[in-house]
Amino acid sequence: MGVVDGVPRPGGDRNCLRRVAAYARYKLAWCRYNLQEYQAALEALVRTRARVATPATNQERTLRREAGRDLPLFYAPIGLPQQARTFFQRVLDPDEVVPALRRLEEQYRSEGRDRDAEAVGAALCEWRPERCPPAR
Repeated sequence: MGVVDGVPRPGGDRNCLRRVAAYARYKLAWCRYNLQEYQAALEALVRTRARVATPATNQERTLRREAGRDLPLFYAPIGLPQQARTFFQRVLDPDEVVPALRRLEEQYRSEGRDRDAEAVGAALCEWRPERCPPAR
């Protein structure tokens, strides 16, 4: 069948269906987040990244990167600060973990959750001291 009026149809281009499904999953995660269904939102975002674990196109690479950048925001309402590093190490690429922890720290601060921000920052400095400013 292929594509009719820009809409993929069964039996059509499987790559097109894969791209549309991944993007739809990402948007579903945002819908769930906006509905304050935080656990379902976080799970949907993690599934989105898993489905494009080996991105074949620039669109898939961008989607994977954006989903990774959004993870701290989705994690903040329900995740425990002391488990953040373990969670991010499990679902992100190694080079994404430190930036994700920094974004989570910033997210906590923006919400007035200074203790949680300090816990994430302290855990990061303990794990990767070279990524922290020297003590004065």
